[in-house]
Amino acid sequence: MLERSLRHKEAAAEAGIESHIVHADEEFLPFADNSVDLVVSCMALHWTNDLPGTLIQINRMLKPDGVFLGVMLGGETLNEVFNAAHLPSLSLTCTPLSETQESQRSSVAKLP
Repeated sequence: MLERSLRHKEAAAEAGIESHIVHADEEFLPFADNSVDLVVSCMALHWTNDLPGTLIQINRMLKPDGVFLGVMLGGETLNEVFNAAHLPSLSLTCTPLSETQESQRSSVAKLP
């Protein structure tokens, strides 16, 4: 996976886009508070050991107008992910983008 990330970083550089690769544990994201514009998680949240803690850290590191984009299986497939995303302490707003099948759904959660 790291090799693929490096290839994407090289392609971004060729296109004039600055990017960074950070290899980190989801339980300790090494970013300062209010320092990140966008966090993207594509089919990875279900692997985290502490999902509520990870979402809290994402919220902490996002700038006030930052966006968290999470893509995950929908329906009842990963019910625990959706339950954790709706914890009162996180104040998330989840908006479905599309529903292609009963087993797949993409969501955007904008953290305040």
